[in-house]
Amino acid sequence: MATIDIYPELTSGYMVSTDFADTNTYAVARDGTGTVSTYTGQAFGNVGQRYDGVARYTCYQLFHSWDTGNEIPAGAVILSAKFVVKILTDYSDTDFTYQIRENTNWPPTLTDSDWVAPTIGGTVLASMATVARSTNTDYELPVSSANFSKINRSGNTTAMSVSSLNVAQIAPTGAEYLYMYSEAGNYPILRIEYSTASLNAAMFGANF
Repeated sequence: MATIDIYPELTSGYMVSTDFADTNTYAVARDGTGTVSTYTGQAFGNVGQRYDGVARYTCYQLFHSWDTGNEIPAGAVILSAKFVVKILTDYSDTDFTYQIRENTNWPPTLTDSDWVAPTIGGTVLASMATVARSTNTDYELPVSSANFSKINRSGNTTAMSVSSLNVAQIAPTGAEYLYMYSEAGNYPILRIEYSTASLNAAMFGANF
């Protein structure tokens, strides 16, 4: 049995959607019909939503890509999978569930048109309640074995991080977001524990 940490690629990034004209309309920010900005190659990114009290709503979505096709050895059997995330700053006055969802629509390049709304689908691969979470701490979010098939063995595994309140289309009343480590070669990490025939032979002998 072996473990490999797979780090996100440079194509990963985050998006910001706001009703920048001060329309005081949550749906404009939620649906990406106002001002959408895309950032790649950043060290950090926000996940969640906010209302700044002067008639402006903002929503944040993070996008990730891991080269699992090349990083996981051919013939390996996945035994466990986890996403490792780290919070830099918790700005959430209202707690929510941080979700990592399957998203295969945006590769290979993240652009403004990739904003996901109003319905945010995709299988929830892992999640974490934001209540009582510490900053600068690694949190391992397990992936159910039923979703191991979502890990792409012939290319990149792609996903998005989003707030459960954004998914439910519940307008924020204040700051409801996390400032996350999100950087190529850094976080979030996809941690895979696996076995192969050669590993089994080494551990149990050629006739395992």
